[in-house]
Amino acid sequence: MPYLLDTHTLLWFLAGDPKCNLKVRSIIQNSDDRIYASVASLWEIAIKNSNGKLPLKRLSTKCFQRFWTKMTLKFCPSKR
Repeated sequence: MPYLLDTHTLLWFLAGDPKCNLKVRSIIQNSDDRIYASVASLWEIAIKNSNGKLPLKRLSTKCFQRFWTKMTLKFCPSKR
């Protein structure tokens, strides 16, 4: 079954936040299924980070790159 991660879940997972519970973490890490994130999530993260509402102290660009390289995460294109 494919999964679409919302922005909060994506950030919690990447930061190792306990708000991303063990079941969700296990699905993301061990899933043979496709894991998706919306392009809108990257847009939202970038905007909130640039205006100071989401300081990404623990999440670097390399963290995101490692995640997408290691995981089978794909981006869902936005549709108009």
